Amino acid sequence: MKTIIIKYLNNAISEAELILLQDWLKDADNQEIFKKMLGINHKLDFTYQKIDTDFAYQKILEGSTSKSNSKLRKLYHTFFKYAAISILFLGLSISVYYLIFRENVSTNQVTLILGDGTKKVINDERSTVITDKKGQAIINQKQNRFQYIKTDSLRGKLHFNQLIVPYGKQFSVELSDGTLVFLNAGTKLRYPRTFTDVNLREVYLEGEALFNVKQNKERPFIVHTDKMNIRVLGTEFNVSSYKNDYERSVVLKEGSVGVYKSREAFNKNSIIIKPNQEAIIDKQGIKVRETNIEKHIAWVNGVLHFSSDRFDEIIKKLERHYNINIESNDEAINSIIYTGIFEEKTIEDILNTFQKITRFKYQKYGKNKIIISPFK
Repeated sequence: MKTIIIKYLNNAISEAELILLQDWLKDADNQEIFKKMLGINHKLDFTYQKIDTDFAYQKILEGSTSKSNSKLRKLYHTFFKYAAISILFLGLSISVYYLIFRENVSTNQVTLILGDGTKKVINDERSTVITDKKGQAIINQKQNRFQYIKTDSLRGKLHFNQLIVPYGKQFSVELSDGTLVFLNAGTKLRYPRTFTDVNLREVYLEGEALFNVKQNKERPFIVHTDKMNIRVLGTEFNVSSYKNDYERSVVLKEGSVGVYKSREAFNKNSIIIKPNQEAIIDKQGIKVRETNIEKHIAWVNGVLHFSSDRFDEIIKKLERHYNINIESNDEAINSIIYTGIFEEKTIEDILNTFQKITRFKYQKYGKNKIIISPFK
């Protein structure tokens, strides 16, 4: 374990080793050993330099990786491992979250990354059986849906898979416990091949997904995102957590869920929302409001539902849905509010509809770029 801890301190730990470290840290005595090692390493790193830790931590959360900023580059390698450690003890580490989604797969196809490191590009128009390196059947694929094959051979072992859905695609997966997850375009989901933890079922999300969680009162289901987490027993809800959106939100269709910040633990002060309510997190905290649930889940059926939405936010949804880059730099146009429902429409159909309300022009360049400008 000493070697794994050293790798963690040097930001060189693998995902498999990170899981072993988390299991080891469940023991209180091990936590004390780990804290002492951190303290020693912390003193060594900071003996000859004084660092603004608030600045460093904020930059890490913002995901800044500018190579021209040598100060930030140095802070990333030194402070990141310390800033996240108290969160690690709660099982909600932000460092874990970013390690989970460090994979960058440049493809327009759905990609599956197995726990053994195997990457599989998925043809969502066919049905097949997906196997691991050993040739063992693990998934029944029916076009754009996965169903995991139940097995007892993984008992006690935690094997994480990651499903990556690019822009212009949607996909769904039935997890080993029977939970159904519908993934919207531009989404990544990391989840265990089999839920082996007897106390919790945990998954990690970046993007948007509709969850229909299989009820199990003894094993709460937790969705981790970069800003907030959602804890449920069995219910149906939609989570939207795209990095380029102004807001991260949870919308509840059935049941009840607890919502809390990703750097905190679930407790009596966590926000509990009811059906047709939306929990939104911003700099001030988590706020709850009534909402039109259909607006948030229409995407599952391929429908784009806008209701009093700013045009710049609509653009982001259009980009993800159609896998296209849209450029609009005019604030007067971007701030216009639109309402509309579109089903089986082209991007041109939608923009032409908006043009009937607001005078602007757009030019399409090739297949993947549109520039919007004021009409003069």
